[in-house]
Amino acid sequence: MDLEYFLNITTVLSLIIGGLIIVYQGINYIQLQKSDDQKRLVKLFVVGVLTIILGALSILFGVLHYLFWMEK
Repeated sequence: MDLEYFLNITTVLSLIIGGLIIVYQGINYIQLQKSDDQKRLVKLFVVGVLTIILGALSILFGVLHYLFWMEK
């Protein structure tokens, strides 16, 4: 295994694991809706949805990098 392949695998794994962590945090933001403040409720929901989208994109880029741009 050469250095370039190792770095590619590390990049793919970090994108996927980081995306999963970001999606988890987005779900936590959405679950915080049990608070009293309505303005904070809407802001947390929007932040949660955007965070989930960002995590999903990170996972998608990791998978696409593995499938199409990595020499096997």
